Amino acid sequence: MASKGVAPAGRQVKPLPCAAGPCPRFDAALLRGTRRPHQQRLQRQVGDRLRVQAEVEAAQTTGGAKQAEKQPKGWSRYETMLVLQPTLNEVERDEELAQFEAFLTTEGCKDIEVSVRGRHRMAYPIKKHQDGIYVMYTYTAQPEVSKKVQLFLSKRTSGGDESIIRHMTFKL
Repeated sequence: MASKGVAPAGRQVKPLPCAAGPCPRFDAALLRGTRRPHQQRLQRQVGDRLRVQAEVEAAQTTGGAKQAEKQPKGWSRYETMLVLQPTLNEVERDEELAQFEAFLTTEGCKDIEVSVRGRHRMAYPIKKHQDGIYVMYTYTAQPEVSKKVQLFLSKRTSGGDESIIRHMTFKL
């Protein structure tokens, strides 16, 4: 039987650094040509910890489980991001947002929250614009309302009024 740290041919084996500290099964694993048995488990634990931390932060920013408990059965939480033309002044921007909010209220949406993120540079030009005004809506609605929102916004972007240059809706 080989002693600790010595390979069968008499060569000295230097252990590699490990995040978990000394590994009692390292010599046997090295002789068999395998990795340390706990390395993959450690990687999973770190990944799980980061995922759980991200879920906790998301729950804190959106209200988490409390929001889900208040929703009527069959309703879901949605998030719609609008990118408006950068050439709009505040009055025109407010008119656009008021029209969209009026549409949401007529469709029966609840808990409507608006966050105007402001003007930001886009990753690539959209309809010959380098910048855009970002606006985020978060609301609770029935599933068929999300389809109506998409139709409403796509008609607005494809028509003569092109103040909305991009839109996306996500189910939270």
